[in-house]
Amino acid sequence: MLGKPRLRVVIARDTCSPLFVLRCAKPCQEGGWCMFHPVQQTPLCWLGSGLTEASARAQAARWNYEVVA
Repeated sequence: MLGKPRLRVVIARDTCSPLFVLRCAKPCQEGGWCMFHPVQQTPLCWLGSGLTEASARAQAARWNYEVVA
């Protein structure tokens, strides 16, 4: 992963499930987001989830994502 910038993500509470999700902090493509929320159909990039905020943070660390506010 040398030379490759770390992906910047936010951890947010999913309003349709009990999960804390990892999603891109800003649109991931020049034209916008590459995904939509499966229920709400709002644009975002959903990269993973955890049952707690701590487990979502651990997942982000494991994948070398930078968590931003």
